[in-house]
Amino acid sequence: MGCKAFVVCGGAGVLQPELAVGHLVMVESAVRDEGTSHHYLAPGRYINADTAAVGVLQITLQERGVSFVAGRVWTTDAPYRKTRANIARRRSEGKTWDHRSLAPDLHQAR
Repeated sequence: MGCKAFVVCGGAGVLQPELAVGHLVMVESAVRDEGTSHHYLAPGRYINADTAAVGVLQITLQERGVSFVAGRVWTTDAPYRKTRANIARRRSEGKTWDHRSLAPDLHQAR
């Protein structure tokens, strides 16, 4: 389609209580718990962000003194899956936040 680079910005639900609303989060990978990415990628639990792109963004933010957290996001497009038990499980796995459609976005960015 002619696009050579793009950045996705948006909001997400926070799973870790120490993160304040509005804190900048750098996505390194995503748990594929939604339905869309499985139509475009081989089956798997995770999808990783492009490491070169993440590195450039991290350096850029650090050089400008912008505080951020880097980590893995839980992607699920089904609100009924966001039960207390699933949220507790994702927290114990170290997931930082949840987002509806980030796994497919990471695939498109490849």
